[in-house]
Amino acid sequence: MRNGRPIVSRSGAVALPMLHLSKRKPRLREVRASHSKHMNTRTIALTIALGILLAGSNAALSKPIDGSQYAGASTTIIPYAPVTDSSSQSWTAVPGPLSVSASATSHDDAGNSGNAYAFGNATWALDGDSGTIQFQYGWSGYGEQFLTSYGNSDRIIGGIPDWSYTFTADANGSFVMDYDILGSGALFGLSGYTLSDDFDSNAGGPVTNQYDPSSSGIFEGGLTAGQTYTVSLSNNGNIQFVSYDIPVNGLQLPGSVTADFDWSIQGASSVADGGTTIAMLGGAIFALAALRRRFAK
Repeated sequence: MRNGRPIVSRSGAVALPMLHLSKRKPRLREVRASHSKHMNTRTIALTIALGILLAGSNAALSKPIDGSQYAGASTTIIPYAPVTDSSSQSWTAVPGPLSVSASATSHDDAGNSGNAYAFGNATWALDGDSGTIQFQYGWSGYGEQFLTSYGNSDRIIGGIPDWSYTFTADANGSFVMDYDILGSGALFGLSGYTLSDDFDSNAGGPVTNQYDPSSSGIFEGGLTAGQTYTVSLSNNGNIQFVSYDIPVNGLQLPGSVTADFDWSIQGASSVADGGTTIAMLGGAIFALAALRRRFAK
């Protein structure tokens, strides 16, 4: 254009002005910023997805109702009256640690004596899905002189569970208990532990033996969601020393049991079922889409 008029060539053609367009390359920091924004989106989405999955896997499997622990001991030197001692602790709704102990000693004017003892403690996880139990019980008898038609009886008081737990299952699964019971000294009469339960099914568990209480293994009981169950441990250790005009000077018959139990409530599978997994992944995808829309604005 010259003076507002188009330039005309000798052939009569009108020369049009040339418009030069250039595409600006993005600066390096802009590329990094964009890449960082997308990475942040992915990171946040993955974090949310992981949180959803962990929340599902960490869900409580039971509702605690009550727990208890008991220890009792009794000794008798005939014809004197029995000497007994006992203690118990319990909780309701909110699990907490328990500790019990009992010791009973009887003796006569001739220097004969007997002692029986029991003590233990138990713990529960706050959600009621696992815990530990430790027990020790035993006795000893001692004779200083001749005993004539005298009997000395030491026993751990039975009839009340040493440990008990009642809960409602929130999911199908199993109650699993590892046990390790060890007897030492004079083993006869110590018996060991029995496990009582009302689970849907059960397998394994300690077996009493009046000659040797030692045993170890795994117990497993089946659970159905919505059902309430009670599981307990008991022992009925009982021994009696009787002598008729037998010299028992310095006689000692100590025997003891140490028992450890570790238990947990487990889901039917450690991996979420298909429906649960799909729901969790759907939540993660929804979160990712929402974040993309947010950063696109």
